[in-house]
Amino acid sequence: FECLARPYWFVRFGAVLNDTFDQGSFRRVWRTALRLLWIAWGFTPRITGAEAAHGQRRLKDVDFWNQAERSAALKKAKVPTLMCWAKDDPMIEAELFHELSQSLPGGPRLVFPTGGHFINKHHAQPIAAAILDFIAMSDMKHQASAADPRP
Repeated sequence: FECLARPYWFVRFGAVLNDTFDQGSFRRVWRTALRLLWIAWGFTPRITGAEAAHGQRRLKDVDFWNQAERSAALKKAKVPTLMCWAKDDPMIEAELFHELSQSLPGGPRLVFPTGGHFINKHHAQPIAAAILDFIAMSDMKHQASAADPRP
């Protein structure tokens, strides 16, 4: 199931299928099948069919194709970016995170060997600490530049 998010047409097609089958008499069977697929992709076995269907609907709103443009805009704006990922993410391969990391402005990069697509749950404490440090560092830089009397 590796690299399934890279062919974005596949993700978009899944969202269209969800719109088609997540209603009426198909809903129960669809949600059961979708739940099993999401579990196969590495999501928690506690996920419900309704949660998987909701996630599938949300994927329809993601504009994967313009990611490079958004990255370029962030880089041009010089917005520091904190990134976290796990090397064993079954949905998005580490190579894509590396590409994104290189294209975005500097900032902390946390790479975990494990954690799958849910590093925020598996590595909550180090990620929370990194976010707090990142905010504090950004705040200190902002205060320093505000205090600088030079034009």
